[in-house]
Amino acid sequence: MELRLDRCDPQASAWVEQLAALSNDFPRLRFVGTCRFAADLRTQIALLEGAGAAGLDAVDLPLELEDPVELPEQVLRIHSWHQEEEGAVDLTAVVSSLAERARPQDFLKIVTWADYAEDAWPTLELYRDPQLPVPPDQLLAFAQGPGGTASRLLSVHAGAPFLYCAWPGEATAPGQLTMHGAIEVLPTEVEASTPVLGVVGNPVDHSLSPFLWRRARVLADQEAPTPDLLYLKFRVADLPRFLPGALGYGVRGLSVTAPHKQAAYAAASTSTPVASECGAANLLLAKEVDHQLTWHADHTDGVGALDALEQAGLDAASSLLLLGAGGAAQAVASEGIRRGYRINMASRRRPGSLPARAVWTSLDDARPSRFDAVLQATPVGSVECPGMLCPQEPPREGALALDMVYHPLQTDWLLAAEESGARTLKGTAMLVHQMAAQYARVFPDADPVQTDSLLHALEQHLDDRTPVVLVGARASGKSTLARALAARLGWDCLDADVLLARQAGRDLASWIAEDEPGFRDAEEALLPTLLATPYAIVATGGGVVTRQASRARLQQAARVVYLTCPPEVLWSRQQKEPRPALRDGSLKEEIDALLVEREEHYRQVADHVISTNAEQVSGVMEVIERFDLKGFGSGFR
Repeated sequence: MELRLDRCDPQASAWVEQLAALSNDFPRLRFVGTCRFAADLRTQIALLEGAGAAGLDAVDLPLELEDPVELPEQVLRIHSWHQEEEGAVDLTAVVSSLAERARPQDFLKIVTWADYAEDAWPTLELYRDPQLPVPPDQLLAFAQGPGGTASRLLSVHAGAPFLYCAWPGEATAPGQLTMHGAIEVLPTEVEASTPVLGVVGNPVDHSLSPFLWRRARVLADQEAPTPDLLYLKFRVADLPRFLPGALGYGVRGLSVTAPHKQAAYAAASTSTPVASECGAANLLLAKEVDHQLTWHADHTDGVGALDALEQAGLDAASSLLLLGAGGAAQAVASEGIRRGYRINMASRRRPGSLPARAVWTSLDDARPSRFDAVLQATPVGSVECPGMLCPQEPPREGALALDMVYHPLQTDWLLAAEESGARTLKGTAMLVHQMAAQYARVFPDADPVQTDSLLHALEQHLDDRTPVVLVGARASGKSTLARALAARLGWDCLDADVLLARQAGRDLASWIAEDEPGFRDAEEALLPTLLATPYAIVATGGGVVTRQASRARLQQAARVVYLTCPPEVLWSRQQKEPRPALRDGSLKEEIDALLVEREEHYRQVADHVISTNAEQVSGVMEVIERFDLKGFGSGFR
């Protein structure tokens, strides 16, 4: 447990005694005191020495701290260096400088910067340095930054004694895992022999692959509380640069997502026929060829989609229409032709290459009702890309309808198909089956994945982690309730207005006053990211519902709460905390007019409505009970 001493006041009375009492209250935890930022050198040293006097187990001593810090002999020293700016660094020299200050039992900590996963390979290389002045289990070497998360976990695989993660909302560095993230990823023990797999993409933060692979491993061995598997997310920009390092650090299989599927195929030494036909791969396997490890390319999107459809009743006599002609649709077409299906593809433009024996038609001329099965193979309908293909004609009654989109679980296209009497399959069905196909290739001697059990677990997991989104007029209490809910659940609290002001580097009041359309553009662009953030309470701006595209995204979200409040209460609250005027006239007139304009929109997007003209605690409990929310303190399923 790292205590950030930056928040302590060394002039306050009894602060050392309070630190000692805190550590005594939690005898099963070990505490380390850290202070990288202080008003001056004297204050920094006083805080670090106070941590030692309080009996904390360890103290972090930054390399730039020139003056000595007096600590009790039994206190462990963590001698640390953090990269402050991008650029090449002689890490061997940094290690030597740290080692000169360390006692034999002390730890060395080196934190570099990585925008992408491949930027962290030189840092991890330290663990394999034969001249390393300390054993690997006394070295903490990893990268911070948006591409550094995987390096934190791989450092443990290489021998690091522990990793740093954060309580929700308390991350101290970019790329740091939260407690949620660590629990979801880590097995009980990590050893050099622990299998390492992962998913590469950009972005990749919201990938469900880690959950699927770990849960599949648990289902295969019901007696194991956690799987013997380390499955990582790799944010990658330069795949050819990333792949050699992945092989070197023991990664033996990679699921591949956008935008790297074509590059993955090109980088592989061998490939399956389907991957060759598509010119793309969504799976790379490490295989030995001529006594050398190399990558083998495969593509399982088609296998996953067709296995899901066949389990639901699709047979060889069935006709199949694919809506879309991108990589996923091409993979389904190739696999479907291999299995003997009649394949038709519909897209806005004819693809440059069409699988042999596949028939193409314009999307405008497509007739879904004529087919036994229809597969929606585009991103249209997702939270990121609202809309619906072929709204004029859904699949016919009794036909099978599969939508590859799984966020949201129930798309407008699936709802229309269901209303027409079609038998619908959510995108999660295809996701689970394509993962099962990859699992069989990575672990050929293991029992097949229990797809029904895994699908149930996935949908429960998606339900548990779905964010709660608060909408309503400004001053209706969205930010206040969001903070209270997040604190109660141990979830992240995301305030859209705060995030927008931080991203733009400008004051929100002046931004809205000077350029309200520009602000609304930024608000609309941020919304998909907020809606895709797991375990989060999201407070939106009062005007988020003024844009039709934003309303469409909110309607697809599963937990949207509209906070109602009488106009006179809104007026009273805004008197205490003035905000920028959105129109001419008095504040009361503005409040009344905006409520009239937006009330219908708020209710249109909401799954639940509560009044915030009452005690805050009642609103917290009402939301928790309405959605059966699982807090971190009570454990996740």
